[in-house]
Amino acid sequence: MMGKITASQLRETGELAIEFPPLRRPTFTEIRKKYPWVISIERDTTNEGPVTLSLATVLQLEERASSISGVEYENRLASTLDVSLGYQHLRWLLNHQYKYPDFKALLGKVYIDFPGIVVLDADGSRRIPYCSRTDVPWRARWHWLGVGFHSGGRVAVVRHY
Repeated sequence: MMGKITASQLRETGELAIEFPPLRRPTFTEIRKKYPWVISIERDTTNEGPVTLSLATVLQLEERASSISGVEYENRLASTLDVSLGYQHLRWLLNHQYKYPDFKALLGKVYIDFPGIVVLDADGSRRIPYCSRTDVPWRARWHWLGVGFHSGGRVAVVRHY
């Protein structure tokens, strides 16, 4: 087990850099209107200012062809919440996906987590928004945070210069 990593230990992949305008966090009512199964927002630490999206991985170099458990994924994310993007960033990106050829080129190759927000469902499962690599075009989905992180995954974060 690698333990917690810091934002500086996220390995940016260099695959994407997209500038976002200021975006406000969604309210519980807004999320629940679209996703009635959501019973609460556990946390939302996402940045509301202008940011540049970058893709990163929480896997270390020696793990690049593997996966980690949900518990380990959460441990690694815990100290990076200030740079993790969330639901409003995913929605904005999907609404503008055709403007970014580099983003379109990743379709079918990776999935992208936006773990800056965690919601709860009626079973108490903690879920994060993500873009599935199997949808054409990219679509927003939610998956159980406990599923872990796989080598085909990316984390949407604020770009570090």
